[in-house]
Amino acid sequence: MNLIRRIRRSWRRIEYYSARKQQTVWTRASDVAFVLSLLLALPCTILTQSIIVRDVEQIAVQGAIESLVDTGEIIARLTEEDRNVSASLTGRSVGTFFVRATDECAGWPFAMRIRPQAATLDLDLFASPQRQIDVTLPEDDPMHEAIAAEVLVRSDSELALRWHARTSPERLRTQRVLRSWVANTFIWWVMLVFATAVVVRIARVIVLVFESSRAAIWSKRLKRGACVECGYDLRGLEFNERCPECGSLLE
Repeated sequence: MNLIRRIRRSWRRIEYYSARKQQTVWTRASDVAFVLSLLLALPCTILTQSIIVRDVEQIAVQGAIESLVDTGEIIARLTEEDRNVSASLTGRSVGTFFVRATDECAGWPFAMRIRPQAATLDLDLFASPQRQIDVTLPEDDPMHEAIAAEVLVRSDSELALRWHARTSPERLRTQRVLRSWVANTFIWWVMLVFATAVVVRIARVIVLVFESSRAAIWSKRLKRGACVECGYDLRGLEFNERCPECGSLLE
């Protein structure tokens, strides 16, 4: 209890000696903008999750497709990405294949929802005039069987999972990142605080410029004895209560 009384006594002393902030229209506008930015941070975070969606490549491998000289069997072998694809001593080069796996990331600036995508297969065959993107081959196709065997045996488990997801998409599960939600909400709040503060400052400058220009006009009209509202010449009408032109009170 003594500690609580001491804290209250210190708080009263701080309130007594501290100067209170003068409340004006602009200080109230700044306070409202601060609260409004806090309320809008979460809706902006949710909105960016629906609008900003991008694909991020996670896995990429390439390989060579060969046909054995003796039997004509189609085989595939993975190669390094920075090395040229060449035929082996026992095979004739048919072309190259590329297997890629991407993640669909939603949210900004950090991904709040990560949806893994199934692996895609691109073929660059010498017999074809152009590269084939996202090819779907029958499962009993010799080229498909060769590529699948090579990918499933020599690649990592994640790529194997993505390859199986080509026929079974339910293997992949969407991941939601809680820390990204918190971080994105905080970042949006900071940006909105800055933006609303800038808007309030710009509005204040505009009002000050307008008021100063209006005061200059009033000063010129007063000097020549005219109505400050409409500029009507009031010389000889000094004892009138109102302007005969616009009806405003004469000070």
